[in-house]
Amino acid sequence: MTSVYEAWAAILGDDPDKQVEPTPIVHTSECDDRFAAWKVEHAAYLERWPNVCQECGGQGGFEYQDDPGDRDCSLSGGTTTFSEPCSECLENGTCPRCGKEAWPDSEMFDADELTCSYCGWADSAPDGLPEVPECLCWEEQLP
Repeated sequence: MTSVYEAWAAILGDDPDKQVEPTPIVHTSECDDRFAAWKVEHAAYLERWPNVCQECGGQGGFEYQDDPGDRDCSLSGGTTTFSEPCSECLENGTCPRCGKEAWPDSEMFDADELTCSYCGWADSAPDGLPEVPECLCWEEQLP
């Protein structure tokens, strides 16, 4: 099996003079402004909710997309969104936002909607840490 180093050495060669340093990305002022605003929002959220779940960021779970038709010919193709509860908080009855024990096990599986009686977090409209803004500045610098 080839290591990552060996693979890169085969591509770039072992001669340091032939290897090229990556060009640093120059961000636009709009990108810098979005990141500055995100940092302020992020800090304010953490100040208000210091016990937010570190695993899911207060969302209570994770969503991902997959095309099960790719693996199973009995299913039609198309992307499906799946959601999984966070194993660090929601699955244990802990509120993802305030960190308090909010639901006994029996209540979690019987309820149509989970709402924290301490802070008002609800699984129908989770409010977690603000998402990091997308930066596509590197695309603008492609040759």
